[in-house]
Amino acid sequence: APAQVPALEAYDAAGRAYESGDYAEAVRRYGVALAAAPPGWNLASKALGNRGAALTMLGRHDDALRDCDAAVDLEPSLAKVHNRSARLRLALGRSGEARRSFDRARAAATTDANA
Repeated sequence: APAQVPALEAYDAAGRAYESGDYAEAVRRYGVALAAAPPGWNLASKALGNRGAALTMLGRHDDALRDCDAAVDLEPSLAKVHNRSARLRLALGRSGEARRSFDRARAAATTDANA
């Protein structure tokens, strides 16, 4: 667990920055957390999804979508991140892809509810 300490500290600081509305600082801190994280870090998917949310708030939809896609690649059950990906695809004018993302979100939510 000691190898996770810098990643966890940055992750927590990123969450505080996001909650206070400092989305640029949240993006930076999630990046620090991901860079400091040991391989296979259990919070990597959530850090990517949360950084995607912060990037969305900054209007950086392409970057946000990249993070959200990476998050669900790591943890396909993240229904909220699938939904965010779908909304980003709609914002980027990619409605066919958005529909597939919404379908994946629905499937993930159903799987999550049955777990």
